[in-house]
Amino acid sequence: MKDKYSSSNFDTSIDAAQYGDGQQKFINSKADMELFDEAKAAPATVFRVKRMSSATKGERWRILENEELKFILEGSKLSKKECMFLRTVEGVNFLVAEFKIGFKSFNELRSRLKQKI
Repeated sequence: MKDKYSSSNFDTSIDAAQYGDGQQKFINSKADMELFDEAKAAPATVFRVKRMSSATKGERWRILENEELKFILEGSKLSKKECMFLRTVEGVNFLVAEFKIGFKSFNELRSRLKQKI
């Protein structure tokens, strides 16, 4: 009786023309190189909010866009309730979202902050 796993059932001969000689180097074709276009790959804009506190000036929130300072929010001009809200994660997300939308003045930002709270 033949065993179905015996080596006589499998073809072990390798055709060199089918698999190549193994010495061939891979050459990138022009089509492979055109898949990525560096001109279209613009980096995403990064927004950050830093809370700074000092004994003399109180709290400040700095809004940065790509490591460039765009706006400073003075904590001395805000109420305690507003400052407490801005210390939370929701407050930081609020500042980033409002900065992305854009605001004309501090008073406009403060009125939106009062509506949020």
